[in-house]
Amino acid sequence: EYLEFIQKSTLFVNLEPCTHYGKTPPCAEMIIKSGIKNVVIGTKDPNPIVSGKGIEKLRLSGIDVRVGIAKEECLKLNRRFFKSIKTGNPYIIIKWAESSDHFVDIKRDSNEINPIQISSIPSRSILHSWRAKEEAILIGMNAELLETKKYIFRMELTLQYLRKIGQLLIHIK
Repeated sequence: EYLEFIQKSTLFVNLEPCTHYGKTPPCAEMIIKSGIKNVVIGTKDPNPIVSGKGIEKLRLSGIDVRVGIAKEECLKLNRRFFKSIKTGNPYIIIKWAESSDHFVDIKRDSNEINPIQISSIPSRSILHSWRAKEEAILIGMNAELLETKKYIFRMELTLQYLRKIGQLLIHIK
């Protein structure tokens, strides 16, 4: 029923479709099978397993392919992946709050004592949005010992939010 619309559609992707089997089947093959005739790719995949092969496969199958549209935005969007592929190292964000006289926090031995807040409310908000986007968070031993409940609570809220989004998508489908 929707085949006619799919064949008249243009697919926009931020990263070159892959051509290899990994955790999922090759995206390039799925695009070819779908009948889509136009594909716009933001950035070429730097992974040597893919790099240019997805673009070539699509073009050889008769698909009109344009590469480099919104390239800067796509590079920013995929910066974690690119860093990992190009260097073998993870993308790291370091957050540090310190006063001008090098004060970080009082010595705490109980989670009943709240930390001294040096960061502003807007900067803490940005920090929480960063944490939500990252795959891992490295924290100090005191934070682990004294603030684990806070982190678990935030993770539970995030999981509840993701479940609601998933339910919404299933409902829309």
